[in-house]
Amino acid sequence: MAFDVAAHGLGLVVVPLYVNDRADNIKLVLEDCGAKLLVIGGPEQWQALTSVHAALAQLPRIVSLQPVSSSASGLQPIALQDWLPSTHEPMRVERIDSDSLATIVYTSGTTGRPKGVMLSHRNILFNVQGVLERVCAYREDTFLSFLPLSHMLERTCGCYLPMAAGSTVAFARAAKQLAEDFDMIQPTVIIAVPRVFERVYARIQDLLSKQPAPVKAFLNKHAQEGWKHFLHEQGRGKWSPKVSLWSQIDGKVGDKIRYKLGGKLRAAVAGGAALAREIAHFFIGLGLPILQGYGATETSPVVSNNTLEDNVPDSVGKPLKGIEVRTVTWMSC
Repeated sequence: MAFDVAAHGLGLVVVPLYVNDRADNIKLVLEDCGAKLLVIGGPEQWQALTSVHAALAQLPRIVSLQPVSSSASGLQPIALQDWLPSTHEPMRVERIDSDSLATIVYTSGTTGRPKGVMLSHRNILFNVQGVLERVCAYREDTFLSFLPLSHMLERTCGCYLPMAAGSTVAFARAAKQLAEDFDMIQPTVIIAVPRVFERVYARIQDLLSKQPAPVKAFLNKHAQEGWKHFLHEQGRGKWSPKVSLWSQIDGKVGDKIRYKLGGKLRAAVAGGAALAREIAHFFIGLGLPILQGYGATETSPVVSNNTLEDNVPDSVGKPLKGIEVRTVTWMSC
């Protein structure tokens, strides 16, 4: 992200790559976009690109964050410490046309080889502003970033947006340590794909299966009553004595579940695919506000999203301000 922001400030075009993508795919992207500089993490990534070293030799510059030894072909990236100037210079920022190209993001689409989506500075900043007008972010917020930064969902909503709002971004270490990171960072906002919630839900159900039947029944019943409480708070459900009773019990039940995610989450954004109704209702019923939305790489990426005040989990919310959408009905013979 430091490289990404610095490059944008100089008017350069950034092309993100999947960290674990196949070497031939990376070669295709580099050749298609006419890259002048490749930045890699270190020896592990360099080793993974062995089969395309000959093609990489055509690049004007390859920089590695960690020093790497030369390959059999003799090609060796320059180490970051040797590439950076030895003296600190005043920060340089160019005057950039907001409609100029900022990034090319390759996406497979539905068929064929990956295609580069061209996004301008205005495209991205318009999206940041549109989302912030729907879901507020604050300086006190901490975002935990764990989705691939090659995706516009994480790049825009998980990095550029909190930067614009003055929030803090913490980067997770690895999937194996994600539970520890939640406990240590205690994020207030996360951006996730349905698979994350599916795994947590499956883990909870697995633990419940080992508990006495009354325990499992009690938690599921609490989630159901919590869903009714949510609907009442949203103005879409009737009040009942059980609604008030849920609030009193939730501190002893829901807190234990939310504690596994750091205990301070005020919003969890789900995108990339549809989240199963059963899972959305379960977590919302336990007091975890999940906001679904819809978008695409070509739209930088958010098209629509739910809000904390108007959250309909079975939908992807309303379009952002200034975005027009059209519903197309497909019919087959």
